[in-house]
Amino acid sequence: MLAIAPTLACVAPPESAPVVTAAEQPSPRAPAQAAAECSLVGAQAAYRCTEVIGYSQTRNWWGAAATPWFEGSPGIDGSRWQLRWHNGAVLEKWADPAYEGWNLGAPATHLDSPCSDATVERVVLNLGSEVLDELSPAEDWAAAIDATVATVRSKFPALRTIVLQPIVGGTAAALCNTQASRSHPVQVQAAALAADGAQVIAGPDLQVTSCLAFADALGHLTHEGSRRTGPKVAACYAQ
Repeated sequence: MLAIAPTLACVAPPESAPVVTAAEQPSPRAPAQAAAECSLVGAQAAYRCTEVIGYSQTRNWWGAAATPWFEGSPGIDGSRWQLRWHNGAVLEKWADPAYEGWNLGAPATHLDSPCSDATVERVVLNLGSEVLDELSPAEDWAAAIDATVATVRSKFPALRTIVLQPIVGGTAAALCNTQASRSHPVQVQAAALAADGAQVIAGPDLQVTSCLAFADALGHLTHEGSRRTGPKVAACYAQ
């Protein structure tokens, strides 16, 4: 993922927030820490096309044509980004070369906002699992990541970099009573284990600014949570 300027650290943009209890108030993160989270992901200009691969929470913060939370953020060149997603499309699904999500012709496949140059040189792989959870060892998560990375490599001959992006977690690592926030910490550990420091790198540790950003127990994002999170993710990848 080149170093990102301090103004592009992973910090949510200012906006009016709903009233929350003291326990749910976001914990400010030091700018140096936030910048470090994004420092290795690499500027978008280095890649002809970056494909984000994920599931419904990914689609939440990515947005849509009318609400381009990610692509409409400052510094993002939408012509260099595209999203491949499917409901429930976790690691085990993408590890299967025959999974319907890989078939552009399948009616249920979602490829949003294709790059102007279809040569995918970087993939941002969003982590998730149907069989692993917060109690699973990080080593088991890393093994699942490795299997998926192998399939991703086979799909994109020009691929140069894979970013392992943990699911967006709870504010200040809070559990927020969601599956996403509970699994987030072990995913961060697993991404570090699976990264090779060259072609496969660990993505930034992204967290919501309030537990109210989650819409349900799985960790889908509310409209407001999506609006805040998309720019936060974008700040890590923009030039």
